[in-house]
Amino acid sequence: MEIEDHAVAPHIDLARLDSLIPVGVAVAAVASAITELHEGRLEQPPRTVVADGQLLVMSALHRSTRDAVVKTLTIYDIDGSRRIEGTVLWYDGATGLPRFSVEAHRFTALRTGAVSGVATDVLAPERVRRLAILGSGAQAGTQLDSCCAVREFEEISVYSRTLTHAQRFVDEAKVRHPGLRFSVAGSANQCVANADVVCCATGATSPLFDLAALPANVHVNAVGSFRPSMTELPAGLIDASTVTVLDDVAGCLEGSGEVRSAIEREFPISDLRSLGAVMESGVERHGRTVFKSVGCAALDWGVGKAIADRLESVVLS
Repeated sequence: MEIEDHAVAPHIDLARLDSLIPVGVAVAAVASAITELHEGRLEQPPRTVVADGQLLVMSALHRSTRDAVVKTLTIYDIDGSRRIEGTVLWYDGATGLPRFSVEAHRFTALRTGAVSGVATDVLAPERVRRLAILGSGAQAGTQLDSCCAVREFEEISVYSRTLTHAQRFVDEAKVRHPGLRFSVAGSANQCVANADVVCCATGATSPLFDLAALPANVHVNAVGSFRPSMTELPAGLIDASTVTVLDDVAGCLEGSGEVRSAIEREFPISDLRSLGAVMESGVERHGRTVFKSVGCAALDWGVGKAIADRLESVVLS
């Protein structure tokens, strides 16, 4: 049996990823993928979770084009810091061959920020002023960038458990968003007070802020927790929200500590809505709205498709 030799798929490094896929492109790509998933054109099996989330394997395939994405991640908490390593592989549906690979850490942060951008566009009021960011890592940075891609904020409040990390985050963010006013909050409660939109991107295992600290009208994105033992949101927020929207209902029922706790308090599962369904039907933007993401392969597929399209346009040009 003759085995053909195939060229190794090119690897896209961090610098090229950022130049290929600006934040606005990522937001649009993820929005398109969510629609594809909701309408049944993407096949997304349950993710494989090993050792309480230390190893994750996620995949998605487009039913008509057969284009597919596979991502492997290892996630370790070492000395209070989270380390994420992994690889994303994109397979061409026409040939079955790998088209490219991408380092998974930045890729995951990009698509996670993008899905919060989509949710913010769908759920937050049109007119906003204040954005609160809880966290100071790569995920927090793409939350900021993606939310600013869909809304015009004036003030950004940042909170991190380590003051120096928060200040470094602000210093770097000012370079990307020179027209915004930044401040470092002394507590999470102070950070979310008076916010129009809140983004939580931490590895917290207990609520970051008190429910009473939230304004009566606010949209909250929570993307940091992805294990049942993790939680960023206060008890009662989901229960009392105007609407709770999930990137992947099945995934959140399995992996979100916040969602599982709400269900244990007899919150109706039928009241949990997928982002794709809300994008299709629309929703009233008032009160406290919540978007919870544990990550799903459809988001990876969306950004992977955007990369594949950009690479194709470069070749054709």
